[in-house]
Amino acid sequence: MESDGAAQVDGNRHTKESAVVTGGTRIRVFRSEDGTEADWEFPSQKKTNGEESEAYWDVCCQKYLNDLQDALHKYTDQLEIRCEHRRHGQIFRAHPDFRKKGHWNDWVVLDWGAHGKLPCEIWCFVDLSEVIPDGTTVPFRGLCLENAIYALVESADYVQDEAEIAKSDFFMPIKKEVHSKDEDGNPTVRSLYLADVEAFVEPVVVVPNVGSEDKCMYFQVKRRKTWANEFIKWVELPHNLDEIEDSTDEEEEEEEEVVVDEVEEEED
Repeated sequence: MESDGAAQVDGNRHTKESAVVTGGTRIRVFRSEDGTEADWEFPSQKKTNGEESEAYWDVCCQKYLNDLQDALHKYTDQLEIRCEHRRHGQIFRAHPDFRKKGHWNDWVVLDWGAHGKLPCEIWCFVDLSEVIPDGTTVPFRGLCLENAIYALVESADYVQDEAEIAKSDFFMPIKKEVHSKDEDGNPTVRSLYLADVEAFVEPVVVVPNVGSEDKCMYFQVKRRKTWANEFIKWVELPHNLDEIEDSTDEEEEEEEEVVVDEVEEEED
């Protein structure tokens, strides 16, 4: 009996980890009374002292989703927009104000078919699985939408410049695709896409290239399981041409003076 019970527990755990579920916080999009401005809200979030939430969500996302909602008006009055997607034990989050500490946008590698597998930043999830009837497709911005679950994403391309690639063994430079940027390199109009979540390949860690003038530049961290091999390759490379700057006598004297000063301060 005990062995049967253990097998049942393992089976439940496996089912839970392999389940595909879209949920989390719900987002509602709508237009102003005159129909000119796109807006959004957390419908489940209560106002505090009559004040609106201070959470900010990108205007391009609001416009895109309102346009999508308009395109599907024949099938629904309100899109099912969520902030969390679980699949095969992995949680993907895309939240405008996660735990009231600002936006949380996970990244994922998506299989775009002929365009290859590319890193994408997730903005939210749109569940159309119960909206569009079976066998029906809805045209929207060059897509043919079906009854599926989609992620609203921005896509990035891998930088091909060898000089940039050679700067690190653990980071891969990528550049986010945008429609337009301001003079400081910040995106003003984003390039947004709907991607079927079944095209998810794997989660990926991405960090901004803080020192770049182009704010669309990022670094994708290579998968941790590759780090050991990368280190071995580095060790096996010839390092006789590596340039190491020797410290000058003046620098050594300055360091010694600092140490002496610190010792005297401690004695005082």
